[in-house]
Parts: sequence; C-alpha cells; structure tokens
Amino acid sequence: MTQKRLFFCCPAAYSEPYIRSKFEGSMAFFTALGSVFPFHDRDFVQMVRDFLITEDITDVIHVHAIDSFMMANTLNQQGETDRLLNEIYHIHFAEINQFEGIQKKAASLSLFHMEYQAQQILSHPMLLPVIIENKINLKGLLIQNGQNKSLEFNLNLSLQKQ
Repeated sequence: MTQKRLFFCCPAAYSEPYIRSKFEGSMAFFTALGSVFPFHDRDFVQMVRDFLITEDITDVIHVHAIDSFMMANTLNQQGETDRLLNEIYHIHFAEINQFEGIQKKAASLSLFHMEYQAQQILSHPMLLPVIIENKINLKGLLIQNGQNKSLEFNLNLSLQKQ
C-alpha cells in the first residue's frame, strides 16, 4: 500500500523542501503559522475530514521546526507569536525551562503543542471515526533545519494499526 501523507506545518519554518527530500510517496501540506491549526472551527474540521477520506490519507504528520522564529519568539516572549503556543508555554513553563538551550526548549514546547493538537483531533466527533475506520496514523515530526535532522514519532499509540 502506498503511503499518502498529510503534513500540518508552519509555512514560515520552510520545512516543506526538507520533508520532500526525506519522504517518498504522495504528500499534501496544510499550513498555519506556528503549526497552530483551528480544530475548533467546524469548516476547517470538515475540510480536513473530507480531505482525509477523498485522498485516502494513511498518515497525518504534525511538523514543528525547532529552529523556527515562532518557537524562538514564544520562548523569548518577544516578536510575533501565537496565542495557543504562548498558553502552552505558560502551562508547561517549568517542564520546558528545565532544559538548557533554546532548541531543547523549543523541542519540548513543540511536543506539548503536538500532544494538544493530537488530543483535539482524537477527541473531535467528526475526525475520530475517520481516523479509526481508515486506520490513519497520527504522527509528529520534529525538524532541525539548520542541522538537516529530524525525529518522527507516533502520537496515537492506542490507535495504531494492529
């Protein structure tokens, strides 16, 4: 079976060229600043649902570039940021700031954000049935563009294909 991946990523992080160089098969990209997607918006959720079904998506991958300006701005509390990323940062302040260095902190913030968005997807009544019925894998991908490195991992372990 050919993998068909849908990547959720930030256009300002310039992750798409890296992703295209590392993955094979069919790919689609949904973009939002800071990789923050509006799963509270019914129209957006309907669009995602329809896309998952019509394109026969096998993997949904939430991407964060840990060396992006959005991560740095959120961690430094300056410049352009996103409200949700700021909220997640403040909720998990102690856990994130136990790490040394901006990139380790950015990776930690990214993981908390991916977990939050995965919970939104997996608890949404329009998306969960599609994910289960079509055995769609929900994954995360941390990218470090400057080092040409990445780490892919599962976000829906309890729903993985048997």
